[in-house]
Amino acid sequence: MASTDVVEYCGYPDCIKLENEQSRVILGAHGGGRVLEYAWKGENVIYLDPDQNGWKYDPEKSVIDPCGGRLDIGPETVIPKHPELWLGSWTAEEIGPGAARLISAQDAATGVQLIREFQLDDLSSRLTCTQIIRNHSDETRHWCHWGRTLAQGGGICIIPLTAHSRIPLTAHSRFPKKYIMYGPGPVMNYHPNDPNIRVREGYLEIIGTPASPKLGMDSYAGWFAYLMKNDLMFVKR
Repeated sequence: MASTDVVEYCGYPDCIKLENEQSRVILGAHGGGRVLEYAWKGENVIYLDPDQNGWKYDPEKSVIDPCGGRLDIGPETVIPKHPELWLGSWTAEEIGPGAARLISAQDAATGVQLIREFQLDDLSSRLTCTQIIRNHSDETRHWCHWGRTLAQGGGICIIPLTAHSRIPLTAHSRFPKKYIMYGPGPVMNYHPNDPNIRVREGYLEIIGTPASPKLGMDSYAGWFAYLMKNDLMFVKR
């Protein structure tokens, strides 16, 4: 049975720990409501910068880009800046065995409040997260869900290419190279050539740091995997 507890972690008090026999998750309500640890047998898949330990957002001071398992709302190029959601202090509460909820403040710029509910499986490393966008304004809002997980570096990313996208240059294949690369600048490159990205046996493989880190994938599979040097494979859906 998964359990829930309150712990201090990376200089932050009142973090919530979800734990079963082999897996552990640490949730921090400081710095935007994020995942600080997602570990299997003590090996954390999340990258954390120790120089950021204990950091808290202050609108009068310079900001950082916090590490961890991050979620947000977008689209990023049109949504108003919302540092209270991305960086500000949230509240955290236990909601059951192996389950917790992180709640943001009501954000005036976007008109919404974000709620993230986490559940760790009783017997496996499966962690589910549901983000709820709650409109507290007097008008209709159109925002999308967004996620970014900073994992341990130096691994290999594997994305399954769905059946129709393996047929090159057809109406069903959006990208000739099975991916596009964003940048440099406000450009989407539909014909990138990067030695660290290849197609093999129906999968797109990123085997090293690409020239530009932001990519679009030709896949409807709904999942990808990241194989790390600490002998863990992190699967995200």
